[in-house]
Amino acid sequence: MSKCEVSMKKGKYQTAARRKGNPVVFVLAAVVLVAMIAVLLLMRRPEKQQAKLPNGETVQPSDAVEKRTDSIAIPGYEGISLKADSKEQEIGFPNPAQNTCYFQISLMLEDGTLLWQSGLVEPGEISEPITLEEPLAAGVYPNALLKFDCYTMDGTMRALNGAATKMTLHVS
Repeated sequence: MSKCEVSMKKGKYQTAARRKGNPVVFVLAAVVLVAMIAVLLLMRRPEKQQAKLPNGETVQPSDAVEKRTDSIAIPGYEGISLKADSKEQEIGFPNPAQNTCYFQISLMLEDGTLLWQSGLVEPGEISEPITLEEPLAAGVYPNALLKFDCYTMDGTMRALNGAATKMTLHVS
């Protein structure tokens, strides 16, 4: 119950309520303020860093290439360079634009130790930059394995033919 003051002015009663702020208005104002701050923060957020391709390659845009449903193009590498003592790397691997399947790419040492595995990479796209499971010490790692698992894009995620290529990791 709110406190009211009653006064008489020229034969009429007037009621003046001491109003406290309406809590609904304050809640709505707070929600609007939080939403505005969130929008501003999202607009200022830096874009994800695009992974660099090994050996300075470039990826062709998907619309500039004829799609091939009868084969899967797998990129090959003799070797790649990685940063020593760092999980975060700058490179990623492409799924060539002519493909009609997803890639999931894995990088392993000769003994089968998994160094990294990508998410699904669409045709014409590059994987996120590599984040190694564990940093590698400087050195040369021969016979590392770059494995490409391929999956249909029709919603069934059926496994297709894949490939695995040996290469040398140059870590410095």
